[in-house]
Amino acid sequence: MAVLAAGVVAGSGGAVAEPAATSTPALSQYTAVTPARVLDTQAGALVGAGGTVTVDLSGRLPVTATAVVLNVTGLAASAATSVTAYQTGTTRPGTAAVNLHANESRAGSVTVRVGPDRKVDLHNAAGSLHLVADLSGYYATGSGAKFQTTATAELFDVVLATAVTTTVDLSAHVPAGVTAVAVTLTAGQSSAQTSVTAWQAGSARPDTSVVTVAARRTASNLAVVAVGADRKVNLWNQAGTVRLIGQLAGYYGADAAGAFVPVTPHRALDTTTGLGAAGPLVAGGYLSFDATVAAPALPISGVVANLTGTQGTAAARISMSQSPADPTARTLYVDAARTATTQVLAPLFDRRVKLRNVETSGSVHLRGDVTGYFVQTCPGVAGCVFAWGAGVNGEFGDGTSDYRAEPKPIPGFGDVVAVAGGSSENMALRADGTVWVWGHGEAVPGWTAYRPVRVPVPSGITGRSRQRPGARVGRHGVVVGPHRLRPDR
Repeated sequence: MAVLAAGVVAGSGGAVAEPAATSTPALSQYTAVTPARVLDTQAGALVGAGGTVTVDLSGRLPVTATAVVLNVTGLAASAATSVTAYQTGTTRPGTAAVNLHANESRAGSVTVRVGPDRKVDLHNAAGSLHLVADLSGYYATGSGAKFQTTATAELFDVVLATAVTTTVDLSAHVPAGVTAVAVTLTAGQSSAQTSVTAWQAGSARPDTSVVTVAARRTASNLAVVAVGADRKVNLWNQAGTVRLIGQLAGYYGADAAGAFVPVTPHRALDTTTGLGAAGPLVAGGYLSFDATVAAPALPISGVVANLTGTQGTAAARISMSQSPADPTARTLYVDAARTATTQVLAPLFDRRVKLRNVETSGSVHLRGDVTGYFVQTCPGVAGCVFAWGAGVNGEFGDGTSDYRAEPKPIPGFGDVVAVAGGSSENMALRADGTVWVWGHGEAVPGWTAYRPVRVPVPSGITGRSRQRPGARVGRHGVVVGPHRLRPDR
């Protein structure tokens, strides 16, 4: 059993990670913006092989920004190539935001960490092409909305005519108060090369795009789209006709719990080399890979990554599990003998991302490049308590008893500033000075409580307590995060 609150961890039945006080990163939240084109090289020279273009976003992002969400489009590539997006001033990673074949135009969504200068570099690996980048939003400390993964829901399946706006209502799928939705898009059956724009209903159509597809081909991409109070989104098709399928990957809103931590892009999966999992992924086959090897020592609930399919022997559709009962979320479409990339906002099951190769007769290799993590935090309340492990005698504090491998908060139990644990009982100090206990032990009234119970404390206790990382007591253990507790009671 383990519990965590306000940077405090208590646990038994296994080792508890003890991050150094300087290793805990600041948590960020998302702000959606009116989509804006922030780069378009078509008015100038092509970006050649090995060329890098810098996108200066300092005039569009606050100084507290930690990462940006961009839709990067490569146009008319002269050779097969990949485009890498990364923080200006850092070493270019061996990852990809979008992959293109010769004579192809294609878009890829990517989340990129930014530094104080708020600049992003885009690097072209081979040949020449034009690059376009559209800003969807940004992560920053101190304000914004958290992310919530949902079970798969098909939001729309529509055929878009040329230059006609189609409005889709998402209110049946996302709650009130949502500020943006993450939608996995699959565009196919296109009569001409085209780009599709998605934006908040009731506002002017921006000069941006979310997915680009060639005639008679299929392409996938993730779109993060701002929504208003009516939770409606507009879709607009540039040329010809195209069928567009949208599936919900998650949303940003007041009741969400996932705060964001951007990281240096790194490869966590490459089935061509056996990194993360051996490949290729055969028709109908499953694989899972550990996406948290480079994660910070926090309760990680999800991962942001770019997923690439390559060397397929037949057309493949890769699906990603979004819940234990839902293993077939539409994620990535890859044509035979081609390479395609899309961004995923993936939930974790036992710290792993689960993928399946469906609707195909061939095999395909997969790569996964991690750009950030979602951290489980308190939805709607500050200082909540997370519990996991063996909770057979009320140790979870939520009325249940089972085994839980991943941290989950005690619903509605907030304003906690410290926790401690005995052999099977847990205690919490709230900001108002009250003490609460749950679990099984002599400190618990009646010996067992499946939910927190307030207990009396001696009166007249005043002063300031300081607890340091690594402090431990008893078999249950206590690890205190890098902060000072001031229960002036």
